[in-house]
Amino acid sequence: MEQEVVKLLPETTSRLTRIKSTGSNGLISGSSVHGIKNGEEPLIIIDGKEALEKDALSKLAPDHIKSLSILKDKSATAVYGEKGKDGVIIIEMLTDEEFQAKKNNPKGSYANAWQLAEHAAKDILGEVIYLLDGKEVHAGILETMSAESIKTASAENVDGKVVIRLVSKK
Repeated sequence: MEQEVVKLLPETTSRLTRIKSTGSNGLISGSSVHGIKNGEEPLIIIDGKEALEKDALSKLAPDHIKSLSILKDKSATAVYGEKGKDGVIIIEMLTDEEFQAKKNNPKGSYANAWQLAEHAAKDILGEVIYLLDGKEVHAGILETMSAESIKTASAENVDGKVVIRLVSKK
């Protein structure tokens, strides 16, 4: 992740302190990020809420981070006002369901929702019934949907039939 930040914002490299290690609990330890002015702390936003603890970044498990964005200069103050004057780090965390799906499928790349559904039922045999948001749908519908539009996918054997339940991101 640090390498990506350096590529995007090479002028901030001197202000980034490398992550020294991750502890046995999987949390980041020994990390520090400084804002635009040397010694100033950026505003940290986690899942849309301001992190009030100074060491909020050190309490995050890196494998639970969905996305990380950095705002600086005028873009930071335009969105967050005076609080954003030293830069803003915006972090979106994976939900428990998203983390479990990522853990179960580290590749995470499907051409469409149908491929995602089939992967969810890969070890279950039987006639397949697809349920999207609680309603039965044909496989062709899922082939036209992006896998990114699916929040969760699960499969179970019910009376010899494979029931694949998909919940969309609404």
